[in-house]
Order: sequence, then structure tokens, then C-alpha cells
Amino acid sequence: MTRRTRPSVGPRLPAAVLLAVLTATQLVPPGQAASAASCTGRPVLLVHDFAGTSATLAPVADALRADRRCPVLVDHGAGGLLALVGLGGLASLDQSAPQVGLAIDRTAQGRKGRSVDVVAYGAGSLATLRTLQASALRRARVHSFVAIGGLWDGTNLAGLGGLDRLSRDVGSYDTVLAVEKLVLDPVCAVCRELISHSDFLNALRARGLRTPGIRRVDVVSTDDVLVQPFSSGVAPGSRAIVVTGVNHLLLPRSAAVTRAVRSALTP
Repeated sequence: MTRRTRPSVGPRLPAAVLLAVLTATQLVPPGQAASAASCTGRPVLLVHDFAGTSATLAPVADALRADRRCPVLVDHGAGGLLALVGLGGLASLDQSAPQVGLAIDRTAQGRKGRSVDVVAYGAGSLATLRTLQASALRRARVHSFVAIGGLWDGTNLAGLGGLDRLSRDVGSYDTVLAVEKLVLDPVCAVCRELISHSDFLNALRARGLRTPGIRRVDVVSTDDVLVQPFSSGVAPGSRAIVVTGVNHLLLPRSAAVTRAVRSALTP
């Protein structure tokens, strides 16, 4: 008779905590504030990754200003112990999503039709999609949605996705999840949501990754350690722009990525 071993939560939690701090090195000085008088075209909302701040996307904002676009830096998901050191994007994506949605609504206020573009990085792409799924009115306000390193299938870093699936198969998932919520959520609630096959990602995909009427572009890197295979960062119905030699943490600072974003936003 074959004996099935119940996986322990031990190996999974340290790996998930590692996921929480991986992007701490992303912080860069914020760019200069945009001058509305010098802007042309639709404003562009910039939505940062997990364990970061809007300053992470300062290089992208500077590139857009060079094109006389008006970037709007959006902070979201402040919460957890790491918020004490200035990191956002750590709360549940169900908390981040309404904050991104509010930013879309405020930016589009007084404008007609599809008047806003969104560029979202990593987990910020998931928060953006979640809020678009929740509101047809909000979807009607967005013209283009560009994702940088989108985690549409989550990450299997350190085998986390495989452990998650195994725990479901052997019936220990609820126990593992209860321990994770107790230990991990005070530090990084979003981290368990980013693991492949998480409840959040399953629900997101069940609602559909497509956003009809919105121009979609996914910028992916062949060397993104969180998005593997890199093709998993391309959502159905989205145009792919592939760059090489850039890890997930460095995507916003890459000249190739900023060129891709500028190209994606060009009519």
C-alpha cells in the first residue's frame, strides 16, 4: 500500500517570507512631480508591485514625461509590519484593488470616454485587473492597460506553487492556509496570494483575464525569476512585448522596458 505523506508547513513559510522581502531593493528616489500644463494625451496611472512604493516606477514616469505624457503615481496596499520601513503593496490584493480603482475614478473625473491609461508592475497588474473586473463603469474609463511582469499565473518561486497544489491533493491545504494567515499575514498578506494556484488567483482567473474594449499589452522578460515560464505573463487577448536579460526586480529600471512601455502607449 502506498503511503501519502502530508506536507509540513515548515518549508513553505520561509519561502513565502522570502517572497515578501525580495523586492525591498527596488526603492528608488521619486521622480519630479508632473506639470499638468506640459502634459498631452491621456494621463497614465502607474501602479507598483508588491513590497514597493510608487517611487519604484519613477524611471518609467520620467520616460513618460519626456513624451509629454502625464504620469500619476499610485500607492496602494500599505499594511503589515514592513509598512514601518516604507514598503507598500503588502496588504491583500482585495485591499489594494479598490485603492487602484479609486485612483482611476479620480483621474478620469471630468473626462469623457476611455480617458485613462494604466501601466502596472507585477502584483500591481493583479490589483488593476481585480478592480476592472469589479466595475463595468471603471472598465469604460480605461483605454490601455500595460502590464510589466504581470503575475497572471502567480509565481512558483522555490516550488511554492507545487507545495500549494500538493497540500490540496493530500487534504492539508486548510491547515496550511490557517497557519499562513496567522504567521504570514501580519508581515505580507499579499505574498500567499501571489503563489500559483492560490485562492485569489483561482478566483481572478475564474472571472476571466480578458478586458473587452481595453487595449492590452504585456511586457515580459525571458529572465524574470518570478514569472516562469515568461509566457505565463501574457494574458489572453494581450499583445506581448518580450525583452531579455532583465530580472523581475529590475524591470522598471530597464531602458528596454521603458522603451516597450512607451511603444505600447503609442497609438
